[in-house]
Amino acid sequence: MNLEAVVETMYSGALLDPRIKFFFDLPKDRVEQIKERMCTFLSMITGAPEVKYDVKALKEIHRGINITDYHFDALMENMKVACELMEIDNTVRVDFLECVSHVRGIITAGCTVRLELAKRRTEIGGTEGLFKQLGGEEGIAKAVQRLYE
Repeated sequence: MNLEAVVETMYSGALLDPRIKFFFDLPKDRVEQIKERMCTFLSMITGAPEVKYDVKALKEIHRGINITDYHFDALMENMKVACELMEIDNTVRVDFLECVSHVRGIITAGCTVRLELAKRRTEIGGTEGLFKQLGGEEGIAKAVQRLYE
């Protein structure tokens, strides 16, 4: 399996996919750096013994990007299509995609943590938090009135 070709094909697909395009539509030098790192990482997770990749760095790199499971699934779909276009044997393709899927938690961790914190804050503050902050029905009525002035 030629990982560089798979990454190149997957990246091209990601640039056309409206669900994840904004993560990949970057300056050319940054794109080349990302592709190179993807190849290195994929080599490591598929068992290349001479390749080392800092998984902690992977988590840090993706922490602030807000990648959700939805985005990760879209990327996996593009990866699967790339493998199919490269005519990679079905057994190898399934194994490869399984290896890649194991990094979901690492890639989506930043967004997951922020969503959980927001959920807890909402639960602690009650569901009427924003309504109360706006002044209840009277506050909402005033806001709407100002909006139409």
